[in-house]
Amino acid sequence: MSRFGPLSRLLSSGAPGMRIAPLLPLLFSLLLPLSGFGCAREEPAPRLPAAPDRDLAMQFRAALTAGYAALEADSLERALEHFALLDALVPEGALAEYHRACAYGRAGRVAEATEALRRAIAKGYADPDEAEADPDLAGVRAGADWLAIQGALRAGEERGRAALARALREFDSGVEPSFPSFDSLRSYYGELRRPAAYATMVHPRAVAARMRLEVLQRELAAIERFGREHPAASPYALLMERLRAQSLLPEIEGRPWTLGRHELVRTADEILARHADSIGAAAAALWKVRADWYGQLRGEVRDLPRAASDAVVDRLRGVANRYPGTPGGCEARLEALVIAAEHDAGDLARLRPLLHELEADCGLDPRSMPQYGYKVNELALRVKGAPDFQAVDIDGRP
Repeated sequence: MSRFGPLSRLLSSGAPGMRIAPLLPLLFSLLLPLSGFGCAREEPAPRLPAAPDRDLAMQFRAALTAGYAALEADSLERALEHFALLDALVPEGALAEYHRACAYGRAGRVAEATEALRRAIAKGYADPDEAEADPDLAGVRAGADWLAIQGALRAGEERGRAALARALREFDSGVEPSFPSFDSLRSYYGELRRPAAYATMVHPRAVAARMRLEVLQRELAAIERFGREHPAASPYALLMERLRAQSLLPEIEGRPWTLGRHELVRTADEILARHADSIGAAAAALWKVRADWYGQLRGEVRDLPRAASDAVVDRLRGVANRYPGTPGGCEARLEALVIAAEHDAGDLARLRPLLHELEADCGLDPRSMPQYGYKVNELALRVKGAPDFQAVDIDGRP
């Protein structure tokens, strides 16, 4: 079944178009790499649509949920009616066509599914990983047109990444507001991020990513202005605030992470050089490790080669050993355990020391690790065995 959007974690395309001759997209995808030679110029990125509000995002999700419920009940026509509401809610969007493609594909109407997917691509849908894995599109992938469609998806993905990189280089924030404190600055841009986050529910990944990047760039500009307007502000606090904002970049771009990676590493290096013994140095060292291995990762952690996974775990343990008990050190310990478990879930001898190090330095309270709490509890039960306990009544009597 198709996901609710091209991204998970809340997270994150078309108008009727002309039928494309089967060979044209393939020829285009083959010629695309040549566009970097000669006098080729970058195409301007399409204008961003207005960011959606919460009500629109919830209506979109409700129509999507109802559409897939209708498909589960074998009612293609009802599903298509619900998916038509997606067009009404976001007329310029691409996801309505993608979900129509899934509906037709599930019903075995491969020709219609193929045309709907082509229209989605024409409107900006460009998530080859999703389309290649979606079971509803299995019939499309088995068809003669799939190679051309796959090429168009990958070309669109590359154009989306190029548009993000260009936006990062060319951004002009204008004049951001002044803020009396970092707390007020974070609160202001946190509110601006909400509509951009809703965009992940109603727009293709590349569109939502550009919306989120624009807010982040404005926040980074405001941090720089804060430093100019508050000369007494701690240089350490300014660097940590910049690192905090830059650490959102991999979530915006997805995997592999390249967007703004070198800028984040420069910030981390500055923290390590000027504030080597600070608590923030642990976060800086952790993000330097992440900058390397997030850049290698296209799919899931388990897809990393075993040697690369072992090297990442060793580097994370090195950060934790250098900064024991700090927030950054504890994140490094937790991440090392989770990565090792992805490759060696059954190798308790390898996981045992990692779990013991995490427990000794940071404890195993799941509330302190909301993203991985259940996973760590499961690993603890497997490594240590179920704890002994005695049932008692409400008064504590056996």
